[in-house]
Amino acid sequence: MSTAAGDPPGSVSDEGATSEVGAVPGEVHLRRLEHALTSRRASTPLEVWRWAVLQRMVTVRELLVQESDQPADWTSARDSRSLRERNRLLGRMSELRFRMMGDPDVDRAGYEMRRLVAEIREHLVRGKACGPEDRGEAARPE
Repeated sequence: MSTAAGDPPGSVSDEGATSEVGAVPGEVHLRRLEHALTSRRASTPLEVWRWAVLQRMVTVRELLVQESDQPADWTSARDSRSLRERNRLLGRMSELRFRMMGDPDVDRAGYEMRRLVAEIREHLVRGKACGPEDRGEAARPE
């Protein structure tokens, strides 16, 4: 973990959190959050680390919220399941956000956040694998 140019000493950078071509949408945001969760040094003040994690959680949360566009056939079981799963993940993320801010057991909170990141990644992979073209629907113009 190093600081990026312009970051205050002891801050957490996104160095090592790169993206891959053809990766899951938002993969770079998930990697940045994972990197912040796993790269805490003893010399980094706890408040700085918590702030870095919370900032990266915001971008992942926005990624999930953007999924709220209702598909044309919003009654289909697959789409309903996906939205329920997304809402469950957002709820867990909100709960863990408060734990990250104040829980004295940061190791446990960090572990649960890493589990949540893995679940979000699986959710996004399922969404990518089951896009509109895979369901026989026409892709919506952007």
